[in-house]
Amino acid sequence: MLYRCVEERTFAGLAHEAVQLCIEAIQIASRVVSQKYGIVDGQLFAIKHLLILREQMASFDSDLAVFVKELDFSHMRGQMRRMLSGELSVFSITPDNALFILASKGAPRVVESTLDSKDELEQQLKAVCEAYIMSITKQIVEPMLSFITKVTAMRVSSAQNQMPIRETAFAAPDKLAEIVRRVSISVRKDLPQAAAKMCTYLNSSSTQEIIFKPIQSNIAEAHGQIAMLLETEYELEDVERIQLMDPCTLSKCMDSLVDSNS
Repeated sequence: MLYRCVEERTFAGLAHEAVQLCIEAIQIASRVVSQKYGIVDGQLFAIKHLLILREQMASFDSDLAVFVKELDFSHMRGQMRRMLSGELSVFSITPDNALFILASKGAPRVVESTLDSKDELEQQLKAVCEAYIMSITKQIVEPMLSFITKVTAMRVSSAQNQMPIRETAFAAPDKLAEIVRRVSISVRKDLPQAAAKMCTYLNSSSTQEIIFKPIQSNIAEAHGQIAMLLETEYELEDVERIQLMDPCTLSKCMDSLVDSNS
């Protein structure tokens, strides 16, 4: 209502404050949802309403940016440190007198900065999307990620006289087979549920795809690292027993989720 009634600069200032309040309200509501229904629901709630806010802001032909002037006293820290450490004295009659230096060089600097509501919203949206992507990735392939971390730590700690990985207790073929089995079940069961829940919050198929693609890439990368370990550290009979999904099968399995929920 104010958009065409006030100057653009005035509107930008009011809009910036309004957008900030909206973002804070969404964050508070997201935490409430997380406590009641789970972290993933809270993240999806935030993504949905930040996207709605972005759509509402797009209708205004304005940068929604405000210029802020602040006083900067950071340059005085060095002088104060010297005075407190005894390097400068308040009783000196030389130009190194502490009070003289503070009076002549202690004037605050005026620093100008720009606060852009659209940029701040994009940063918030990017952060919550990345958090959601990581949450789903860990939910699906956490056993593999933990296994890879242990292997990396073992290689770093025992660079010399290194025991073959397949002979260690945590990486025995049977142990790795169990990890792969759990992840395969999660890909076929938990990932479809995650995709379905995402669809209940986000109606746009393009938005779903943008968010789901990095999850697919992370899952594929985890499988790829396990495949490299199988190729370099395990025997052929171990590979056949572990039954890691090949890239083609994994890709078809994940792509079918997008198609069935679109």
